[in-house]
Amino acid sequence: MSSPAPHTPPTVLTYSYNSKLVYVSPGESYEQAIEFAQEAFPELRDVDRSLIYLEIRVILKNQAERPTARIHQTAWSPVVTTLSQYEIVEIHVASPPSSSPPHSVARPPPYISETGGFTTIMKGSPTSKNSFGPAPIQQSRMHTFIARLFRQRSS
Repeated sequence: MSSPAPHTPPTVLTYSYNSKLVYVSPGESYEQAIEFAQEAFPELRDVDRSLIYLEIRVILKNQAERPTARIHQTAWSPVVTTLSQYEIVEIHVASPPSSSPPHSVARPPPYISETGGFTTIMKGSPTSKNSFGPAPIQQSRMHTFIARLFRQRSS
């Protein structure tokens, strides 16, 4: 009885992008594979290389559906050696990162003085633009305010 022939790495793969298929050489490195993808599909030439990624369909035991597995650049060489001749490698383009600053800081909630709460009670006492919260209230005004509160309750 003869043993099965050893697996021969592919000399040609099929790149798939936007429902188009192109035969390409596998490329010796992930970077070269991305380069071949950009050459094979002109619409990818102006795309940032870091946004392009490659996937293959995998076979999992007891599953009818064949999910995709993304190929990381560090795994390109070992993965390619296991692929079949003309196997389909799907090309995808990731969304570019958002243009918001990477370390944006949320603004704190408004202070009572900004919402009118405390300053309204204090008859619009002014606030300093450089201070946090209401401006210091003169002691005599505070006494007057407290005295009014007690008078209203006793009436």
